[in-house]
Amino acid sequence: MVAVDRCADDNRVSYPLATREELAALVEEFPGAVADVVADVQDRTTLADAVAVAEYRFGGVDAAVAAAAVMAGGQMLWEEDHDEWHALFPVCVDEVANLGKVRCTCPDRVRRPGPGTVPAFLAAEFGAVQAFGVVRGQEGGGELLVHRRLDHGRREALRLATPAVVSVEAAGVRPRRAALPEVRAARRREIAVVDAPSADEAPARVLSRDPLRPRTHALAPPAGTRPRERLAQLTGASTSAPARVVGRMPASEAVDELGYLRERACHPEGSRP
Repeated sequence: MVAVDRCADDNRVSYPLATREELAALVEEFPGAVADVVADVQDRTTLADAVAVAEYRFGGVDAAVAAAAVMAGGQMLWEEDHDEWHALFPVCVDEVANLGKVRCTCPDRVRRPGPGTVPAFLAAEFGAVQAFGVVRGQEGGGELLVHRRLDHGRREALRLATPAVVSVEAAGVRPRRAALPEVRAARRREIAVVDAPSADEAPARVLSRDPLRPRTHALAPPAGTRPRERLAQLTGASTSAPARVVGRMPASEAVDELGYLRERACHPEGSRP
């Protein structure tokens, strides 16, 4: 592991940050397993140096954790003043982008593909059809019906010949855990080997491509020069009308209520109440 810290105070916050001695103490606690690098997450050049140390000492980078942060403010985000925002955003947000750009552009990234590439390698090795980004699946009749996410808020339904290589999207998925006896028995259980049809012989069939619900809305860029003002416009924190509580009402008031819902994109145009 490569531990990174700037080892210097930041005049934008009112408390002292970690020192060089504290970073070195981490290396002494785990000799041979931890290397220390003095670097600032706001500086891509020094982050690239940390990647180079990881490649030299440990043979490459398997994971990168963006954990740097400072504490400032304490109120709602859109109520932060300019100085507090300037302390929070570069360290807590820009660090993620900087680390991602350094991690993705370093040569080591090309030489050591991560676990996300395993499904593609398996599909190529066995010549099987592949689907990735799957959010729902159902097997039946020797085929697999899957739904996967596409860009721009769309969903695609595919029918695949089995066996197939399927990558499941992690969001919203709860993996099932077998009982301990089943786990122990699985270590000795024989694994069935099947002949997979070639992806050329049984390609994936696209059944439909439909928009997701709720529909996505394109927002115009907010005006203003200060982050707080732009964020308030995007969230509607300063202009939102109070919530309306409704109950049983006559038909004339119900028509007015449908207009209120359409204005806020909560009710599709042309649908019937």
